[in-house]
Amino acid sequence: MDKKQYLYKIYPPRADFYLDQNEAEKNIMDNHKEYWQRLTDAKCSIVYGPVFEPKGTFPMAVIEVHTSDEAENIAMQDPAVLSGTFTYTLFPMQVGMIRAEYDPPALRKRIGIRKNI
Repeated sequence: MDKKQYLYKIYPPRADFYLDQNEAEKNIMDNHKEYWQRLTDAKCSIVYGPVFEPKGTFPMAVIEVHTSDEAENIAMQDPAVLSGTFTYTLFPMQVGMIRAEYDPPALRKRIGIRKNI
């Protein structure tokens, strides 16, 4: 069965969420980042990261799965969604081109993501 790609966009509870998180929200976001690191290590997430839109930053990912149910399950198991803090939308898409390798160590260090979780 061929794999399908989806754009996963999640919506924070408020526009300034990334500048104004309480301790519980910081913990949820730490769990969210670890979840996506595991999906990336498992080669399910093609790309993951924040989008700095002028109206407010939001996370996004491009995932690759076999079925739309699998994509929904990934979205619903995201700690940010599971906690009720974020909502999400999945958009079917097709990756047209992608660089063979993109894993900048400086970026990983800057945002605090370890290679293996």
